[in-house]
Amino acid sequence: MRTFLLVFLFAASSADATSLGFYADALQNGFADQSWANAGDYDLANTSPVHTGADSIRFTPNTWGGLQFVAGGSEFNFIDYRSLSFWVHGGSGAGAGGQTIWVIVTDNYDAVSATIDVATLVPGGTIQPDAWQLATLDFDAAQLTTGTFNGLNIMDGTGTLQHALYIDDIVFDERDSPPPGGGTVAVSVDASANVHAFSPMIFGVAFGDAARNAQMGYTVRRWGGNSVTRYNWQVDVHNTASDYFYENIPGAGDRTQVPPIGNEADAFVGDALSTGSQPLMTIPTIG
Repeated sequence: MRTFLLVFLFAASSADATSLGFYADALQNGFADQSWANAGDYDLANTSPVHTGADSIRFTPNTWGGLQFVAGGSEFNFIDYRSLSFWVHGGSGAGAGGQTIWVIVTDNYDAVSATIDVATLVPGGTIQPDAWQLATLDFDAAQLTTGTFNGLNIMDGTGTLQHALYIDDIVFDERDSPPPGGGTVAVSVDASANVHAFSPMIFGVAFGDAARNAQMGYTVRRWGGNSVTRYNWQVDVHNTASDYFYENIPGAGDRTQVPPIGNEADAFVGDALSTGSQPLMTIPTIG
């Protein structure tokens, strides 16, 4: 029995990465407002109170309403940033403070972080009235050190109407220290246990092209899926469906018999066999 030690390491941060400004008086770096909160429940140019500058975000958490900001077409690497930080103010007057709002980091609208109660990110664990508090989401602690993001959601976490609060100076902070290193894992391999040959047919490709197939020596070539899901073997035509205007794409020109002479399916089988591959044909039954 042989034992191997595998050490898992995180990728290094980009050498030129700097803090990513998100909001300071206005949205920055391509982030755009795509909020689903009612228009009257938020204002991205609120003039008082502000933490710094001239404007802040006023947000009234109301029945799961939320702020959503997305930098469409951009991708930012978690490894380049150590945290998300922003300032939150619980508002003033009766009912101010103690709000429950959630923050979620997203990538192309999909959540890539947990749903996190902002109160857990501020000192004392409660959003305070009449005061600015720094909320910090540590990416190492949240295990956000791989993958990408390009959006942020901040939303009501109660399903009810809460007191207005204020948010300012949102930034993804530049990483200034390495992420946690991976641990050492011992893997034992018993080379004498259940020894058997594996099938050479595992080295396959879907369709492929002639040059690549010849280079790689694939043992199996699969025909099926995508537009040939709608392949009509009687007339040798496949349909692109919604991928491209539902266009019918004819194959062989000679349709004097059924199936047509030189049809695409037969041609695929012949080409695969001629290069030493086994054809795997998917029979379309979609209708």
